[in-house]
Amino acid sequence: MPKTEEIFEKEGDDNIEVVKPKPKRKLTEKQLANLAKGRAKMAEKRKAKNAELKAKKEENKKVVKEEKKAIKEIKKEKTQARKKKNKLLKEQEREEEHFKALKEKEIEDLRSKQLSEFQQLRTRYLTACKTTEDYTKLKAHLDTIDEETVLDRDKLRATLLDMISNYAVKKPPKVKKKVKIEEPPKEEDNLKIEVDVKGNEKKYQLNFS
Repeated sequence: MPKTEEIFEKEGDDNIEVVKPKPKRKLTEKQLANLAKGRAKMAEKRKAKNAELKAKKEENKKVVKEEKKAIKEIKKEKTQARKKKNKLLKEQEREEEHFKALKEKEIEDLRSKQLSEFQQLRTRYLTACKTTEDYTKLKAHLDTIDEETVLDRDKLRATLLDMISNYAVKKPPKVKKKVKIEEPPKEEDNLKIEVDVKGNEKKYQLNFS
């Protein structure tokens, strides 16, 4: 903004003194060239700095984008891994349930088989009784055998052996007989020769009496 001329008025004096502003200092061509060069250099620096900031900003954006992408991939992988693990656990659970069902069926089949075999054995023993007294006593003993004993092979075998021993008929001990061995008679004593005097034919007879 150009400076306005200052006007001073003195008291009692009608004369007005006009003060002119000092003229501006003019720069030489060299100074102007240096000034323009400095401004251009500063503008270049500012431009480079802005470009650097922009590049850094873009790089930061790229890094953030890559990080977000990486985080997204990690979350995706974790989700897939969790789904895969859950699927595997479900498959393993199905396998275990199937094995458990098979095991329960095998146990039940074995239980039924053992109970059936014992029932057949029980029937065989009872139908082998000769008297009602034996039948009643044996049935009373068999009725004391519970399912737990039937399903335990060793316990059942011991129980049956103990029970059968009470019904076994004790045979008297065998008496060994002494056998007397006699010497065989001599062949000379048992040989009789008959001669037919009338003819030439001779008859021989062996007598092993």
